[in-house]
Amino acid sequence: MRTWIKRSLMAWVGLAVVAGGVVACGHRAHGDWQGKDATEIKAKAVQRATKYLNLDPAQQAKAAALADALQAQHQALTGGSAGGPGANPKAQLQQLISGPSFDRHAAQLLLSQKLSSVQTQGPQVIGAMADFFDALRPEQQAQLRELMAKGRHGRHGRDRD
Repeated sequence: MRTWIKRSLMAWVGLAVVAGGVVACGHRAHGDWQGKDATEIKAKAVQRATKYLNLDPAQQAKAAALADALQAQHQALTGGSAGGPGANPKAQLQQLISGPSFDRHAAQLLLSQKLSSVQTQGPQVIGAMADFFDALRPEQQAQLRELMAKGRHGRHGRDRD
């Protein structure tokens, strides 16, 4: 059981790193995402990555494949197969606390579904990220590392205080 937990946690960390890489290449303010079609968001993220990293057409295709894999994983975690069609994470949490006590069994079931989703689709996300990163030239890889080191708001090692 402990090995399973460690693998699950590593999958989550891997997913966070992959998502961070895509977000670093094509992040938007939260308000910009509201009401937009997922296809439009994906296209803009690939467009921003293309512009920043000067991607060639083959690299753009890899970036689009990565965005597709991340979009599928996100859908599975928030509203797709892992939580049932149209599942809303906020509604799921409200359901857990709707009774006189926290519904531990339902929470464990929900966690198992989400972890299963990550374990099932995680390898595709990791493969897509690896394909994209490996397709970058060394100077592009350095640019991506630098962008990720800066963080979302370009603080580059400065404290938030």
